[in-house]
Amino acid sequence: MNKRQRRIAPWAVFVAVQVAAVALYFLLTDAVAVTARHALFPVVWVTLSAWVLLKTPLPDELPWYAPVVAVVSGVYFVALLWLAGLVGTAASPGATFTVSGASPGWGPILAYSGDFVYLRIIPFQFVGYAALAYLVFVSLTDTASSLVGAAVGLVSCVGCTWTLVAGALSVVGSAGVTAFVQSYSYGLSTIVFVTAVGVLYRYTS
Repeated sequence: MNKRQRRIAPWAVFVAVQVAAVALYFLLTDAVAVTARHALFPVVWVTLSAWVLLKTPLPDELPWYAPVVAVVSGVYFVALLWLAGLVGTAASPGATFTVSGASPGWGPILAYSGDFVYLRIIPFQFVGYAALAYLVFVSLTDTASSLVGAAVGLVSCVGCTWTLVAGALSVVGSAGVTAFVQSYSYGLSTIVFVTAVGVLYRYTS
């Protein structure tokens, strides 16, 4: 096994384990996948997030303004969750917490609703947005690329929340638009997510 193969092998195993877990879930439960690609979207998000986190170390020395950058990155993370409809203002008082089963990556879905806010954690989206926020932090603490990172980081991956826009279009659009959006919204979100990670990684490497 050459050097390149040794680098690829662990990731191939990682992907294979995820795909096997998804397949076993549908074999051992009564759940039915909408489509194969929907079941496998989390594999793309989780694998890419893990890869970029491992390949993007923090700078050797953090600048004095690192705490400010941490706050900016945290706000960016919450903003992505809000745009995706995963966090928001609670509609009714009272605290509830639920755990829902779903195929690996889509679930388990954790949902909390309090007196003021609600939060849903869909694992693959949560991990993906966290990876983007981390890349924003790294790019903004790298003095060589801080301005570029700021420009890219603050506007990138709004398209990852395409599912929110998709919901609105489904309501106001024609039947053809609604069908298209429902069929391809997560695919479009995934494409934009991959693109955003690639662009941000470019300015942190």
